[in-house]
Amino acid sequence: MSELPFAATTPVSVARVGLKARDAENLAAYYRAVVGLQELSRADGAITLGAAGRPLLVLE
Repeated sequence: MSELPFAATTPVSVARVGLKARDAENLAAYYRAVVGLQELSRADGAITLGAAGRPLLVLE
């Protein structure tokens, strides 16, 4: 019997993802409407979206 590889048995998570966009406002609207993320903050030209108060996506 073979063992599962390390990658198949180790938990993985992503804290947050950052994207540079030509139109961050339009992209934020997409993620709110289609994916269901909520706008958490805006600062220095960046829009932070997330769920349950947890930041998941930063659009610049």
